Amino acid sequence: MVGVNVIVASVLWSLALLLIASGVAKLLTSKTDESALNVMALPAMVNTRTVRTALPWVEILLALTLLLSSGIVLWAATAATVCCSWRSRCS
Repeated sequence: MVGVNVIVASVLWSLALLLIASGVAKLLTSKTDESALNVMALPAMVNTRTVRTALPWVEILLALTLLLSSGIVLWAATAATVCCSWRSRCS
């Protein structure tokens, strides 16, 4: 079972690293807030300036949740990460 724990931990750390890098890149790039959400083809009511401004912070918060939580909170954060990344790839 040690092997499974190592794999799960490495997946969580990889997802967290990817989310942190993505969030920081969005914060550092001024044009990202418009182009990133246009690619995702979100509905108009979700594609607002507030969502574009909050997106990098949500990604960073989700990454920290993946790294620092356990139990049901970790399961919820993992599900949110997978669902959000799956949605953005499938659009």
